[in-house]
Amino acid sequence: MIDFQQMVRERLRDIGLSPVREAEIVDEVAQHLCDRYESHMSNGASPQEAERQIVAELNEHVLARELRDIERRWSEPVTLGAERPDFWSGLWQDVRYGARVLRLNPGFAAVCVLSLALGVGANTAIFQLIDAVRMRTLPVNNPQELAVIRPNVDARGGRIHGYMPLVTNAMWEQIRARQQGFSGVFAFGYEELNLATGGQERDAQAMWVSGEFFDVLGIQPILGRVFHRKDDHAGCGTPGAVLNYRFWQREFGGEVNVVGKTVSLDGHAVPIVGVTPASFNGLTPGHGFDVALLVCSEQVFEPAPSLYTLPHGWWLAVMGRLRPGWTLEKASAQLESISPGIIEDTLPPSYLEDMRKKYLSQKLDAYPGATGLSRLRGQYESPLWLLLAIAGLVLVIACANLANLLLARASAREKEIAVRLALGAARGRVVRQLLTESLLLALAGALLGAGLARALSAVLVRYFSTQSRTVFLELATDWRVLGFTAGLAMLTCVLFGLAPALKATSGAPARIISLAGRGLTATRERFSLRRGLVVTQVSLSLVLLVGSLLFVRSLRNILTLDAG
Repeated sequence: MIDFQQMVRERLRDIGLSPVREAEIVDEVAQHLCDRYESHMSNGASPQEAERQIVAELNEHVLARELRDIERRWSEPVTLGAERPDFWSGLWQDVRYGARVLRLNPGFAAVCVLSLALGVGANTAIFQLIDAVRMRTLPVNNPQELAVIRPNVDARGGRIHGYMPLVTNAMWEQIRARQQGFSGVFAFGYEELNLATGGQERDAQAMWVSGEFFDVLGIQPILGRVFHRKDDHAGCGTPGAVLNYRFWQREFGGEVNVVGKTVSLDGHAVPIVGVTPASFNGLTPGHGFDVALLVCSEQVFEPAPSLYTLPHGWWLAVMGRLRPGWTLEKASAQLESISPGIIEDTLPPSYLEDMRKKYLSQKLDAYPGATGLSRLRGQYESPLWLLLAIAGLVLVIACANLANLLLARASAREKEIAVRLALGAARGRVVRQLLTESLLLALAGALLGAGLARALSAVLVRYFSTQSRTVFLELATDWRVLGFTAGLAMLTCVLFGLAPALKATSGAPARIISLAGRGLTATRERFSLRRGLVVTQVSLSLVLLVGSLLFVRSLRNILTLDAG
């Protein structure tokens, strides 16, 4: 008869356990080995073959010595005056062991990482769009001090032109002259001008700016100069153009001697006076600019009738920087007090009675302007949040699928885990090791997903663009996007890693080893549960996939609809 106790005792000889603890482990494991030996014999194996299988199963755990050394430091109590275990050293050992386990299972690791990358990538891509459209502040000095000045009622009538036509030039001049709550105010608008001097037309996005525009925002050029208040006056002609950095790179190849040259705009040769920094692409997320021109230059490009002089020509937006000590509410109150005079003085004489009443009923208010102005925000913010929720469901399904995979893998590793527990490892220590493996998978999936999100968000922006309108968004990876991706990685680690880790360590080691020897660890109930999970995941994924495709197609139809 084989002496199982002696076999176990020899493997525990160098651990240094207390005699009582060693005796407990020897008795428990020896009984398990005896049960397994009898199980092999009952299945028709010879005594020699049964003994060989028992020895082989014990020798499978080539990491037993290393694991016991690690687990001993964490399972034994810390005595007074003794050196405490090094947490980071133990964590690093967990990481190395987890990486080694995953390297030995490349197929499993690849499936997990790719599944997570798709889920994290989709969520990060949509969040990146939301960040660019809604959350990111303008790349200017103290953007929280900026405010948008506009009427509280839409009483526009006549000629409405450009991307953000909120006020007329007459209203803008009255606001500039009468406001008191802002240290500086400025106006801007948009126009498409032809770059070509002949042949096929090539449009450039021109931004009309008042002389105060760059000074109030604190934008300094990287080449040449920008406009100032003294440059902006009636009859100014075309004193110059300030190029956007990307336009300068695209049209002039980043030539350092570009200042002093000219750019053709609607057949007018306009001298180039400066280039803006690469970080500044305007104040309207989703709608960039190529060249900046003075508001007073509009008369040159549109002589009759000019929006600059037209009383009912709506083509400008107004923003300002709050004075020190002024709040948005206080500035709004001051604007409200001067609104009647401004509205009466700028009333277009061509308005009929109904339109006159509506126009005179409006008041000027100040609104937060740190994130700029954008039509995308007002019209499509809710669909983007909804799309993020849908992508979140995709990630939840991916996590459920991975949890199912880890449950199956934990069943295959129950024998290993049971032996570790029987050798004295604390349950929390084993759970931490399993969670470390899950964290490595989550981090790898998050890194791959971040790269995928970069490409996917760019594809979405191009998908929503048309020949007549290009959607321009700065898809920079800022701290919000990085924090969102890191948070997803931690969340997915908990969602798909914690339950399998707890389940794998919840059973009694004696029972697990005994069942493993009889091939009964994977019960009918577990297989039924896994099949049910798979069916549920496939069903939800199919419904979600079809719904997402229909939603994206509808969203694109809305975004590309020409409403006139």
